[in-house]
Amino acid sequence: MLAEPLVDQVRAVLLPLLGESGTERALSDACEGLGVRPNELRPVHLQELAQRLVSSSAGLHHRRDEVERRLRALGGVPLGRGRSVEVGTEYDILRARNLARGMSQLLGLSDSQERQVVTAAAELARNLVRHAGGGSLTVEMAAPGGRPALRIVAADRGPGIADLPALRERLAAGSGGGLQRVRRIMDDVEVAPGEGGGTTVIAIKFRLPAQTGRQG
Repeated sequence: MLAEPLVDQVRAVLLPLLGESGTERALSDACEGLGVRPNELRPVHLQELAQRLVSSSAGLHHRRDEVERRLRALGGVPLGRGRSVEVGTEYDILRARNLARGMSQLLGLSDSQERQVVTAAAELARNLVRHAGGGSLTVEMAAPGGRPALRIVAADRGPGIADLPALRERLAAGSGGGLQRVRRIMDDVEVAPGEGGGTTVIAIKFRLPAQTGRQG
């Protein structure tokens, strides 16, 4: 059975509180403020959508906490959380690609952005397998600075990089192998020591602000 569209799930929360006309008016105004159409709502929008609805609709003020909690729960993958794969073999690189593709579609990235995220996930997973003895790769919803984004976090089990400043300088200068390819296609890349050893690479792709559907 097909999943109910997210906008219809939002309507189901609002209808008992605002009625049909009030729901459509409040939903239209909130989506306009977000810069998306109601049928383009994605889970990453839910936190700000909830805040806009509650602040602009008198009928929701007295149930603010309940409304925000119910709306934020609709997305399935809330901000700051994502899905992970353990990476230790060449086959796991394919799993990382599939994970990145699914999360890109969930966020509503364009086809070209999706390809970039999938490529970055594959490069980072390949680094984990070939250079670091394996690790984990997580793809999660994020909103740094309020901008919807996907964040890839690759954490290895290797000994760590002895000279991180030198690596950052090589990346800035245009060298660095697979990491340089990731840097070219993602919007932000950071390399940092991992918790308990190893190295963590964080790569972010922002959703295009004026996006109105999945196009290349």
